[in-house]
Amino acid sequence: MRYAVDNNNKIEVSTSGQLAFCEGCNSEVKGRKGFKNIAHWYHINKNECDSWYEPITKWHLDWQNIFPLKNREVTLFDNETNIYHRADIQLDNGLVIEVQNSNINVDEIKQREDFYKKNGLIWILNGETLVSKSKLHYRYVQKDLSISIVIPEYIEEEFIYGYSFDDVNEKFRESYSYNKANSHAEFLKYTNENGNYHYFDFKNSISFIHLRQEFISDLRVIYRRLYGANFENKLIANTEIKYNCIENDYYQVLSFIKKYWKTFIDEIKSPIFIDNLSGLSNDLIYSYQ
Repeated sequence: MRYAVDNNNKIEVSTSGQLAFCEGCNSEVKGRKGFKNIAHWYHINKNECDSWYEPITKWHLDWQNIFPLKNREVTLFDNETNIYHRADIQLDNGLVIEVQNSNINVDEIKQREDFYKKNGLIWILNGETLVSKSKLHYRYVQKDLSISIVIPEYIEEEFIYGYSFDDVNEKFRESYSYNKANSHAEFLKYTNENGNYHYFDFKNSISFIHLRQEFISDLRVIYRRLYGANFENKLIANTEIKYNCIENDYYQVLSFIKKYWKTFIDEIKSPIFIDNLSGLSNDLIYSYQ
């Protein structure tokens, strides 16, 4: 037990032998603090009042410390059954977060989910202790707000006398749509590859559909002026204009290999998140469905 009550204040152990009271059963508790064990309170009468009691680990503390003091180790009472339990974390909206480091039996899972269901419950599992050999493979997908234009290098089916994509590119860079894209308030950078590949990147989402239509209109005029109206549609059909609109960076899961998997996990009905999962960076947790 991390917290006890003294003069209606929620306190941690300051020194070994310190006395306070359990918020749940109001019994006297004593503080234990040393170099090896994490500081905690224990009942002097040796009767732990919460049957779901588990030893505190540094991993528990790290998760609780993300939240304000009032949200850590919250004692909840069920007025219908007169039963109380200490939730690892309870948010202001009532949601309970159970931070699970060790194995747990299926009956207790059901009991916890029944007890906390009126508030809502999610589980955060320690991957190091519960799924130590499981591994996640994923790739990082970066934000992409861009439009690309690929002008045809040549036309296979019909020979257009004197066709040169260099001439088209030169006129395209003088066009209204090209300059509008480069001067747009959200414009980030322009890249050209191989002469006929044009890429416009933007900081935020814009009206790509309208910009695409403007590119097409300008290219129609360019094709018509350079090669005549007979080849305009052919060249437009062979011009690739597409846009990508990925508004945020994200991680795409490719595979999740389950090894040495604690079977109780698949009995949990509430949402599950796995911390310290092999293959996942330290600042992320995995939502397991």
